[in-house]
Amino acid sequence: MKKEIKSKREVILKNNSLINTLINSSYLNVLKISENDQKMIFKDLSFTQAHQSRRSVILAKELQIVCENEKIKESFEYLFNPDLLSQILETYLYGLNVFEVNYKLKDGFYYPILKQRDFRNFGFNENDELVYNGNGCEEIVEDKKAIYGLFGSNFLFKNGDALLTKLYFPVKLKNASLKFWMEFLERFGSPWAVAKTDSDPDALASEIHQMLNGDSAVIDKEEELDLIQPKAKANYNEIIDYLDNQIRSVVLGANLSSQVTGGSLAAAESHNQIRKDLAAQDGQIVLFILNRAIKFFKEINHFKDELYVQFFSEAEPKSELCERDLKLFNMGFCFDEEYIKNTYNVEGELIRETLEKKDFKDLEND
Repeated sequence: MKKEIKSKREVILKNNSLINTLINSSYLNVLKISENDQKMIFKDLSFTQAHQSRRSVILAKELQIVCENEKIKESFEYLFNPDLLSQILETYLYGLNVFEVNYKLKDGFYYPILKQRDFRNFGFNENDELVYNGNGCEEIVEDKKAIYGLFGSNFLFKNGDALLTKLYFPVKLKNASLKFWMEFLERFGSPWAVAKTDSDPDALASEIHQMLNGDSAVIDKEEELDLIQPKAKANYNEIIDYLDNQIRSVVLGANLSSQVTGGSLAAAESHNQIRKDLAAQDGQIVLFILNRAIKFFKEINHFKDELYVQFFSEAEPKSELCERDLKLFNMGFCFDEEYIKNTYNVEGELIRETLEKKDFKDLEND
């Protein structure tokens, strides 16, 4: 009896465990996110767009140094440059944003120089003191040697609630999806030359490759090669769009302010207001850190005069406050000249005689 010879067949299933790896990984802890992973997030175009949109609200405002000493004012305007403000505005990403404070002598005053440090090397001990653990052991940071900003700090997140942990998963999955989709298009989007032969398949494959210089396959005449496509809808564009929306929503709190594909104008304006509210929180962190540095300056140099920093936005005039002050003025209230200058960022002197003559003429006309 002739023994039946069965050709060997092998089924290979590609098991993509990316999602399980991401969910079960230690990268949900911000301290485990490496510099390469941080660079991956910062290079993502959707994140870059959302991040720029959020911090542009604060960077568009004018930073005012309130001080009568012009030299001190000019020095702090130079020290508190836009690069420093941009670094402070990253606090929401790290949860804990630490700046080392060095001091430089100029014109008889020691000025604080702020330099951003790696947030992963800092934390808090049981006494809520800032400690440095970059050398493997905790070292308490000396007084007036560091300033830090916190975002979302509570009993669950002592070092702040870092949004990098929320951005890592969608950015990583998006990049993996893009890579898979490009490999899929490269492999199955180009034509294949399939040859059949019952002689030497290697020789024929070499000849076809030299002739066409493209993707080719050689099989037996009795064999068939079919590409089975899934019947269910598998649109990777939807996955990428979904992840893009999640990235923007994490940074901006809403999505219509960064990408409008539908919805009403009222919804877009509402989402834009949410973006401004988040940016206003970031602005408070900026003012806290800068005024903290000024506090160190005043204590070290025993400076007693008025000195602080505030924001003034020409793009957002205080129209409501101005209308209120005008009504109060018409009711007979007098405002201090310093209040007018600081509130509305105006210079010059208030000519009271002109106002009195104008009010008198208005009464005569009535």
